[in-house]
Amino acid sequence: MGNYTFKKRFSNDQLPRTILLFKRKIAGQNVKIEMHFYKNRLFLFNTIYSYATAADRNRLTEILIEKYQIETENILHNAIFDKQDNCVVVTEGAEYSIKYFQSNNAFFKRLIEIRYAEFEELANQKDMAMENLFASL
Repeated sequence: MGNYTFKKRFSNDQLPRTILLFKRKIAGQNVKIEMHFYKNRLFLFNTIYSYATAADRNRLTEILIEKYQIETENILHNAIFDKQDNCVVVTEGAEYSIKYFQSNNAFFKRLIEIRYAEFEELANQKDMAMENLFASL
């Protein structure tokens, strides 16, 4: 892919990761590319078309529909999964974005573990508060 435009490391003890940002011209379009890594493995690839016209966006949508053999043209509200459980999500607003997730990556598994532990801790705190409330009655 060549030299990156920007590199950011997140040193969070629980989810250390690196994001590389690129700016490229692809098929006449100025495209921003984000590559997200966890333990040196790519888990998210995001292409952002900042200046895509309505016709450009329609063509990109048609390409995705053809590539993934989707029966609906409304891919903006649906996640597309391939046989390896990789996921494609298209979002449209000020920019047109195509995100590719490797859903079985260790990053997402670790994220779920962290969120579950946080939920469990909050539930325990609530239980303790309720016990204290009932004990004071």
